[in-house]
Amino acid sequence: MFVDSFSRWMKLYGMRRKSDTLAFVQKFLADMSGTGVPRSFWMDNGGEFVSRDFIAFCDNAGIRRTYTAPGTPQQNGPAESAIWRVNKAGHAARLEAPRLFPKIDFTRVPGFGRDGERLWRESCHWAAGGFNRSPTKANVGRGTCV
Repeated sequence: MFVDSFSRWMKLYGMRRKSDTLAFVQKFLADMSGTGVPRSFWMDNGGEFVSRDFIAFCDNAGIRRTYTAPGTPQQNGPAESAIWRVNKAGHAARLEAPRLFPKIDFTRVPGFGRDGERLWRESCHWAAGGFNRSPTKANVGRGTCV
């Protein structure tokens, strides 16, 4: 998940392996090409962020890397908060879907599972889109586009 520190706008990708991080950073930059290149990334010290390839890519793109101290997720508050909120909202959506749509047998929906646990990525994308459209102090009077 990428979170803009000022506006709290978020971009979410469903990644299966941490080793795919660099590919998703490149995809993120391609998706955001019309808005410019980020000046910096603020992240934890995960192996995916300290690899030679990732560091070389950021250096070549002119992106400064800032790392949090080990064991201090609170130093990356905007991202940690966004991850928590998106996961909670996505979980709530999965739990409420059978109640909101009682005539649908969700056990027959491929990938949904009995309680919707398998659609976590889609529900988190939905939640992030809702948060991105909600007006905030950073974008008073307007919701942003997803």
